[in-house]
Amino acid sequence: MDCEVCGDVIFGKGVNVLIDGAKLVVCGRCASGATVVKTPVRPAPAAVERKTSKTSRILPQAPRRRSAAGARTPTVPDGGELVEDYGQQIRKARQALQLSQEEFSQRIAEKVSVLQKIEAERLVPDDSLVRKLEHALKIHLIQKTMEVSSTEEKFRRPLELTLGDVAVMQKKRDEK
Repeated sequence: MDCEVCGDVIFGKGVNVLIDGAKLVVCGRCASGATVVKTPVRPAPAAVERKTSKTSRILPQAPRRRSAAGARTPTVPDGGELVEDYGQQIRKARQALQLSQEEFSQRIAEKVSVLQKIEAERLVPDDSLVRKLEHALKIHLIQKTMEVSSTEEKFRRPLELTLGDVAVMQKKRDEK
């Protein structure tokens, strides 16, 4: 998620603030001078579970497929990304070993429901579970990503004006 004021990437949760009557999601640096707004907690839909283990997360029931332009694969802390079709690869490798979901889940010491959700790509496995699956199935689920320098990133980003850009332009105009 990007800060709606400065345009920088927000790591973790953004801060909901009120700036000139507009509710925005901003980074911690931009939130320092703004009024923080508390958002009401909405109940989660009944069909979506929140967590199964400490670091795994469950994705919504709706299909995750996105267009190629906006597609993002889940990142893994080691600097790699989970492959696009991780669920299909896991299922094919498990079936090649002629193991049922129950047998395989016992072999890797995980719940059957966790394995089912991973194969359906509704659960993004955490790093340790990815390693466990790779070792048990003898497949690779993490692809390396290229590091992009900060100067290259500036030129690759789409040209969009943020509120921060407008404020800087206004300040420069006022100084003249």
